[in-house]
Amino acid sequence: MTASITKKSTTYIPLAGYSNDGWSKEDEATATCICGAVQLAFSTQDQDLVKNFICHCTDCRKITASMFASNFTVADVHVKHLRGQDNLKAFSQSRTIATGNTITNYFCSTCGTLMYRASSGFPGLLFMRIGTVDDFNLHETKLKPHVEQFVDDRVGWLLPVGGVKQVKGMSTSSKGLNDYVPKLKLYFHQRFSSVLRLPFSTMSEIVHPTIKDGWFREISDMWPGQAMTLKVEKVIHHEKSKYQDVLIFKSTDYGMVLVLDNVIQCTERDEFAYQEMITHLAMNSHPSPKRVLVIGGGDGGVLREVVKHECVEEAILCDIDEAVIRLSKQYLPGMSVGFDHPKVKTHIGDGFKFLNDYKNAFDVIITDSSDPEGPAESLFQKPYFELLHGALREGGVITTQGSENQWLHLPLITKLKKDCKEVFPNVEYAYTTIPTYPSGQIGFMVCCKDATRNLKSPLRSWTSEEESKLCKYYNADIHKASFVLPTFAREALQ
Repeated sequence: MTASITKKSTTYIPLAGYSNDGWSKEDEATATCICGAVQLAFSTQDQDLVKNFICHCTDCRKITASMFASNFTVADVHVKHLRGQDNLKAFSQSRTIATGNTITNYFCSTCGTLMYRASSGFPGLLFMRIGTVDDFNLHETKLKPHVEQFVDDRVGWLLPVGGVKQVKGMSTSSKGLNDYVPKLKLYFHQRFSSVLRLPFSTMSEIVHPTIKDGWFREISDMWPGQAMTLKVEKVIHHEKSKYQDVLIFKSTDYGMVLVLDNVIQCTERDEFAYQEMITHLAMNSHPSPKRVLVIGGGDGGVLREVVKHECVEEAILCDIDEAVIRLSKQYLPGMSVGFDHPKVKTHIGDGFKFLNDYKNAFDVIITDSSDPEGPAESLFQKPYFELLHGALREGGVITTQGSENQWLHLPLITKLKKDCKEVFPNVEYAYTTIPTYPSGQIGFMVCCKDATRNLKSPLRSWTSEEESKLCKYYNADIHKASFVLPTFAREALQ
């Protein structure tokens, strides 16, 4: 069916979706998925519409399942989620993006409609689809494209749009993206400078309450009476995601640092001591892990380690916060390289809900979570381990972050091990050393559905040459040694 618009000066909302409750006002309009579960409102004021364009790049062909994409760009501060934000699923990747930026696509999880995209190269902007806009009049007026880009990739049987600028690569000129950056800065200055009481000249400098006098301070009730500090070279990025506070800074001695809710998650200098151990303790305790699930781990480091095992046929990562994945791809390439492997699939969503859909499905499950507070708290409780047990195949193995370390959290570790032993017949506690975690340690619970398996000794191992090539920290001897506990911890956990 086709719809024609005879009055281009008036609102026209045909029956083009299941809900059919979209609207259009003088300065605002809605965009709705075809099933109606997701609906957005966006500004239609000229100064807020950054760029309307048609894109013929090969990535847009694939993501739209058509020959081109028709888009309009608007600052995310001018977009509201009227309903269905929880129904959106995100998919991020950079491999097929001509600019090299990481693009995150947001789909309705019910009907599959692509609602918008976000690019790491243009933070604060959303690339929305003209076809999702309910008022078809806007398609031909305010949202009419100004530019066709990547025209060299346009199919031969499709003619250029008349009166529209033709660009071979990506267009950032005219009413384009680069021109909008000063507008975006001015907007934030006008909206927030009076609240922050900062002069406009300092608005580009990122401030954060954990950073004072050039030093990051990690202070938490989980490690009373002590703190971790790192000298800051430059604050790179800060945002409040839907679930947590996300900070990225470059330190003088530890490289890039990812901080979630004011707690260090990883640094470039020492991350391998954690990523390798939480991964290979589990992977090398299984005779042939073919299907692996990672819960959390949005920085990609565990995925990077999982795919080092050639026997793996599929590795799935489920993380609740797309911001961690998006920002890790942009600022932590040494870890996020795991997302680029062809055996890897990514799912944005709640780990509990994801596991509910899988029974007897995985050989190894690795839970790479943040500390047992906030969004990760449920991942340290018995019902979660029951879900893990159900999702594992016979002989399956799990590892999980084991409530920090022996020096600070022995009661938590003791309870966690007790809960695990009520679910799994075979449970052990191991640990690794890592300078930037509290007291320089972090532990892991290693559990198996096979009561007879010796988890303290690797079932599979690499040669010394392979270990040197593949790992910086893990080796067969470290595997065995990681289960050897000091007397006070051994007695508490018996």
